[in-house]
Amino acid sequence: MYQASAMAIGTLITLMLFANGALQTAFGTSRSLVIIHATGTVVLMAFLLAQRASFKAREHINPFLYSAGAPGVLLVFFNVTTVTSIGLTMSIALGLVGQIVASSVVDHYGLFALEKRRANIKKVAGFALIMAGIAVMAWPRAES
Repeated sequence: MYQASAMAIGTLITLMLFANGALQTAFGTSRSLVIIHATGTVVLMAFLLAQRASFKAREHINPFLYSAGAPGVLLVFFNVTTVTSIGLTMSIALGLVGQIVASSVVDHYGLFALEKRRANIKKVAGFALIMAGIAVMAWPRAES
């Protein structure tokens, strides 16, 4: 179930990046960021209202965690600027490199109070294959 959900994330990211890039082309970077986040806020508020959700935290959390939306703005900013310059496939592929490296470090060392999940030879081999595939995709093609 979780693996299927994770794969669905990939499809949704592709659709989101396409739409974000189209909005950036139509409105420019700053205005597209406002449109994207305003739309997300409206949809989320409707979802929360339908659930009659409370904003009361279940437990005390570190106040720093309330800044989680800031990286989201940077993420969308980089998405809209890269999709229009290097294309959807390379934006996603190179984004995966960053996600793999960062998440591997977090898992390996158990950062952010997460369970340690040490790197092993199978993970390293898989990462190497992914990196090699992305390098092939990014290789400049010969002019014909």
